[in-house]
Amino acid sequence: MSFCHVNVELIEYPRVDVNGIRHYQIGHKCYPSITTVLGCTADKSHLTEWKKRVGEKEANRISNNSAKRGTNLHTMCEDYLNNRTLSCKMPDALEMFYSLKPILNRINNIHCQEATLYSDKLQIAGTVDCIAEFDNVLSVIDFKNSRKDKKEEWIYDYFLQETFYALAYQEITEYKIKQIVTIVAVEDSKPQVFIKEIRPYIKPLVERKKLFLKI
Repeated sequence: MSFCHVNVELIEYPRVDVNGIRHYQIGHKCYPSITTVLGCTADKSHLTEWKKRVGEKEANRISNNSAKRGTNLHTMCEDYLNNRTLSCKMPDALEMFYSLKPILNRINNIHCQEATLYSDKLQIAGTVDCIAEFDNVLSVIDFKNSRKDKKEEWIYDYFLQETFYALAYQEITEYKIKQIVTIVAVEDSKPQVFIKEIRPYIKPLVERKKLFLKI
């Protein structure tokens, strides 16, 4: 399959460290990353309980392996959508990629991948996985990997993050995005696809930014 690309000019901005927190330097402005804003304000009780259950060493091993696999999976998805030969061949990530291919084939008219987006209104920045049409609807598309199926309540912050990208993209380009799509490759299982409208997540996103400013 050959994917079409829409010519949208976006500027890449550098990431900088400010007191150990990731920011983006947007000209003379410096905005925290959306992952930082959400990470600093998230309820981490479930993560703490999981680490207690499996042990610190095993939790770190699982997290590091998941991060490495996720990076490789992202690279393969990006290569595929850019009509390039796959440049990464990590076995378990490759297996996950092939499970995603039928879903990736629902994407077309790609605006950007791994692009820096920012919002002067929210004063946040971040790097979006993909903005493209999904089932013919312009969407923010996020690629994830997991050891087991996700429940929606576990990935609420994914939806907030994707909503930020939708708002930031509209602010920068005037393209309006109403839909967010989370694609989860699951180990030894079928992938999951969560499709949401952004409207219910705008107010909670703003509230999380306000909470971040109080920390």
